[in-house]
Amino acid sequence: MEQKRCLIVSGSITVLLLLLGMKSHPKQDINTLGPQVEGLRMGLDIQATSSHGKDSYTVRIRIVNTGSRPITLVGKAPYDSKSESYAEWLKTKLCFLTFPELLPPSAQTEGFEQVSPRPRTTLSAGEEFSVTWKAEGRYLKSEHYYNTTPYFPSEGLYSVRAKVIVHTDKAEDILLYSNEQAVPVGGSIALGKHGLAYVTHRDEEKQQVVLSLGSHHRIAIGDIFRVSAGSFSGWMLTVVEVRSFSSLATAERTGPRKDTLEPLPPKSGKAQLWEFGQRKMIREVSAEHGKHLLHVGKTRRELEKVYHRDGGISSPFGAQRYVLKDQPADGPQGHVLKVRVLFRPASVSDEVYQDPKKYRQWMLEQKGYGSDGDIVVDVSAPYWEPPYCD
Repeated sequence: MEQKRCLIVSGSITVLLLLLGMKSHPKQDINTLGPQVEGLRMGLDIQATSSHGKDSYTVRIRIVNTGSRPITLVGKAPYDSKSESYAEWLKTKLCFLTFPELLPPSAQTEGFEQVSPRPRTTLSAGEEFSVTWKAEGRYLKSEHYYNTTPYFPSEGLYSVRAKVIVHTDKAEDILLYSNEQAVPVGGSIALGKHGLAYVTHRDEEKQQVVLSLGSHHRIAIGDIFRVSAGSFSGWMLTVVEVRSFSSLATAERTGPRKDTLEPLPPKSGKAQLWEFGQRKMIREVSAEHGKHLLHVGKTRRELEKVYHRDGGISSPFGAQRYVLKDQPADGPQGHVLKVRVLFRPASVSDEVYQDPKKYRQWMLEQKGYGSDGDIVVDVSAPYWEPPYCD
């Protein structure tokens, strides 16, 4: 057995990661591999433990060459990658699908044009490549979870599959799915909380919507869902009545484009469980932290004495994500308290700022991140989210 890569990430973070890349000639077990595609199969194994209220996982991914010819896999990316080995690339790109269905936190990504060599590995017939890592908390990855890995909102039994598009040196793109793996979050085998609902009915008169999840899906009064409308805007849906297989929710428009949105989200709109089941934590933010949440009229320089940017990609004067520096000690595991902040540029004139067409044109001509003198014109309610990691 040849060990190809071992990467250990440790420090003050709460999640310990162990990443190994290995090749071997395994004994075939049809029950621990997903379907065969172009001579490749993928296997998933997750060992979950729960101790003193904390979850930890050991995740192992195997890609097996079940064909009769060697296959060279290449770590392809749309822009230059930090991945130095194929094991690192595979872990970064791997996605997880769950039942009950959950969505991963999303974020835009960008980077420089690919210039460094792409990592690769060659599997002979019957050979496998495997990568293993450890994570703690409610994620199956400690980083690179944006767009790939959902947060488990409750204890309970979740079914998980891995999904990835691998690339060969012959310019082939191969979509692989793993076998199904049961994950007892919190050590529980009860039904896990569902995290994805759909708007099934709109009541314009009462300004309420009906969602497709109810008490049988572990939905509770006060749960908050979000329907996205793009550009950091959308609707927050707060559950006010729960039925067996549906629930009733009020709607609130949010984000920089909220005034352009209809009062209610569209029928069949996809509603994601928001704040990851931690709605009560928002109410429990101490008065000391709460007094920092109102900064309208302050400059960017003044705001950044209390918050720091989370590193996400956003327009300099769009709704930017900011992380509270002095975090509450009792926050949910693996999350930080954030707000979204909208600025008025310091260098724009009243005439341009008050004319939407002129202001849009002015924005298109701007370069850079903004200045210390930019004025805060709107601050969202605080919410819990993973610290940015990409």
